[in-house]
Amino acid sequence: MQIPASTIRVYFKKLVDEGNLTQLHVSSGRIPTNDAMKGYWLDRIDVSEPIYIGDAENFSKIVDDFRLYCSINSNVGETLDEIIKVEDRFLLLILGEEQIVLKFDENLGLFLEQIKGVNLWELKQISLQMRLDELSEKLDHLVATKVLFKKGEKLIFDLQEQNKLSFDLNNSFTLDEGVFFDDILPDGYMALKTPAVFQGEITHLFCLGELYTDFESFLRRINERRG
Repeated sequence: MQIPASTIRVYFKKLVDEGNLTQLHVSSGRIPTNDAMKGYWLDRIDVSEPIYIGDAENFSKIVDDFRLYCSINSNVGETLDEIIKVEDRFLLLILGEEQIVLKFDENLGLFLEQIKGVNLWELKQISLQMRLDELSEKLDHLVATKVLFKKGEKLIFDLQEQNKLSFDLNNSFTLDEGVFFDDILPDGYMALKTPAVFQGEITHLFCLGELYTDFESFLRRINERRG
């Protein structure tokens, strides 16, 4: 079926007027607007089912091919279970099977007793709000041990150099599963967080890249259990 060029121009103009297409230059073709791409990805990306990744080397190559930043992180489920005073010299914080040692502070110990049961993310937020620098730093180190895979740091470095990235990627474990845009990222970028099984371990996959990246093809290529 052949469609007259005049009809195509009418439809293109309507899409432009509705904010779905834009023309960057007079001589250039029309491309989807950022808002159109956001709607497209929200409709197309499904984070309800886990992605299966076994071959780390192959996964690394695919991340490079799509020019993304990706990290695979162990599930963080620790809570502040117990605070132990050690001879008035240290405070020993028990978080599940993890431990954090802090310099002894009577007032800090009493405060932590009052918030027992908070999860790792809540404790991190509290440490920032209360300016508990030692605790915040120790929590960062603990979270770093949960990172099983990381690739594409140059993209993050470039965004930080341009002062475009305000979101701390160390806190990606605090995000719910989903697709994210300029609520936490610079305009023109997108991130997703989805459950993943990495080499047999239940984890989460977090990826960030340009909005026009073909994330759908990326997810198909990395998923070793398709169909």
